[in-house]
Order: sequence, then structure tokens, then C-alpha cells
Amino acid sequence: TEKDYKKIIGNVKFDIKNIKETVKILKESNIDYEFRTTIIKGFHTINVIKEIIKFIGSDKNYYLQNFEDSEHVRNKSLLSFSEDELLNIYKEVKKDFPNINMRGLKNKLYEKEEIKNV
Repeated sequence: TEKDYKKIIGNVKFDIKNIKETVKILKESNIDYEFRTTIIKGFHTINVIKEIIKFIGSDKNYYLQNFEDSEHVRNKSLLSFSEDELLNIYKEVKKDFPNINMRGLKNKLYEKEEIKNV
């Protein structure tokens, strides 16, 4: 939701219409693009991810990437998912959205074609 997005980015004045307009421009253009979401434990559930995909559309490849803490992250309470959790998220979302991909998942099961084509 817009409220969750504002909380994650730490900017309560952010207006989601800018994202909506960007999505529209990209989809109507001939520009090659991809959408990706950095997922954060405690914010992104399977249902939230599915809602994001519905918002941006499922006609292009969509990438999930796990949150990684660094010295540049202001909110030190943000958490990453474990590899097992990421694999579960991937498999569940892939059932409804075949164009989803996962960046940074090192689990060998993900690399097998039968998992990628769940």
C-alpha cells in the first residue's frame, strides 16, 4: 500500500502518483525496461508482492531481490529474508505470475529448471 511504501522509504510526503505515471510511461513506450522490488521481511508478504505485480502488470519480467543492510541504510530495523523464505516466496508467487524472477537467491534448488518453471 502507499502507506507501507512511505514507511519503508521514510518519506511521508511521497506521492505514489509519480510511480503510477512512470509505470504508464514505460508500458506505453518502446523502451526496454524491467520492474524490480527489494523485498523486506515484515513488509513484503506473498499477498503484498502479488498486489505489486497486479499494479505494474505481469506482461514483463519482474524481479524480486532481497534487502541487504549496509551503512547507507538509515532504518537499522529492516530485515532480510532467509534463502528458504525467498525460495518459498518465489515458488508461491510463480504459480500466479510466471514472469517472476529472483535475484540473489543462491539456493541450488532455484537454479534447477523444474523450480524455475513451477
